[in-house]
Amino acid sequence: MKIFGNFMIFLFGMLLISGCTASVNQYGVSVENIESLRKMQSASKVNINTFTSETIHESINCRGSITIKTPNDNSFEEYIRNAFISELKLADLYDSSSSLTVNGHFEKLDASSVVGNGKWMFVIKLSADGRESFTVDSEYPFSASWLGDRACQQVPQAFSPAVKNLIKDILNHPKFAAMIR
Repeated sequence: MKIFGNFMIFLFGMLLISGCTASVNQYGVSVENIESLRKMQSASKVNINTFTSETIHESINCRGSITIKTPNDNSFEEYIRNAFISELKLADLYDSSSSLTVNGHFEKLDASSVVGNGKWMFVIKLSADGRESFTVDSEYPFSASWLGDRACQQVPQAFSPAVKNLIKDILNHPKFAAMIR
């Protein structure tokens, strides 16, 4: 009986430290965001510089057991930058050689999978040379399961919609339209 108990403790410990990896979905553009961009009067074409943060997020851990990554193993900052560029391209507002370059620095980029109340949290400061900078605080709530493995499947599933919401919050900030004029 003692051997069986020790084996179960060993097995449980191995499951805890072995962990798993989950990937977020590829980004699909938001029609709502593209329409918002197209409505911006006198908007200039912009370039989007590399998005930064104090610590680049190559992965995010969920409940200490599952590692969440982006497709193609890009950083989360790069995923968000590429999503933003995709929407600007479809609105015909992106030009990689534009002298108007928007910079983004994440002060917060994290997820929480607290039972019942999961959320993605972003705080990003946007700036461009000679233009007034501004900060956007965006949260995207989602339902998180009581079960760790199920909750940690919901975190990556909610990331792409959370990024669409973040971009919407950026576009709706009153200083964004002024920044790209």
